[in-house]
Amino acid sequence: MGPHPLMLTGIRQDIFLKNWGEPDFLISLKKLGDFQSQGALYLIVSSDDEADCSILIYKSRDRILFFRKKRLNTHFKWSRFEERRNRFKEELEPSARRVPRTIVGNALALVA
Repeated sequence: MGPHPLMLTGIRQDIFLKNWGEPDFLISLKKLGDFQSQGALYLIVSSDDEADCSILIYKSRDRILFFRKKRLNTHFKWSRFEERRNRFKEELEPSARRVPRTIVGNALALVA
């Protein structure tokens, strides 16, 4: 796949699978509802037939592909996606460990 992630947009999922074969990982999502301010809520389903969205991961080819309604929406390098995920995770961890002093003080006051 070339440097333009939208170049193949719209290709059907079944045609893509015939050319690339089965992915290393396949995640199928069914849309449960749409909440205006929070966004959509999805459920992981076992059958690709009932999925609204599919995520195909080819680690050996370093690609992650996003399909919506059985059509390619976008794709990225898997290594780049993983790198961003790890960076985001590292940014969250230090703040998750910090507990504000007022919460600790209030908790200790309840114990005493």
